[in-house]
Amino acid sequence: GPEGFERLFQWLGNDQRELDPEELDVEFHTNTKILLDDEKTLMAFKAGRDVTLFTNIRIMMIDVQGLVGRKIEYTSLPYTSVHAYSVESAGVWDRDSELNLYTRNRWHLAKID
Repeated sequence: GPEGFERLFQWLGNDQRELDPEELDVEFHTNTKILLDDEKTLMAFKAGRDVTLFTNIRIMMIDVQGLVGRKIEYTSLPYTSVHAYSVESAGVWDRDSELNLYTRNRWHLAKID
């Protein structure tokens, strides 16, 4: 197994984990009700308190904000808006992998806080 610094870096960078898509599918169709009737959760990941869902229709980012997490921002990105993507895999010292999505959407320019 890993030793010393490698174990430390794994612990520090290991905040991303896969979630059970079926459990989230039930949660987001019954309690939170943010998914459409014909929408199905295919994959889901948790990083810290934030969750990213990949459904059959879109990618949804759930950003839990504040100290107690009362404020939650939901961002929906339909697959039809994704024009390109890039993936960075994890390395020996950097255990995090990254997915970057490129769109023509400009909602961040018009966002009002």
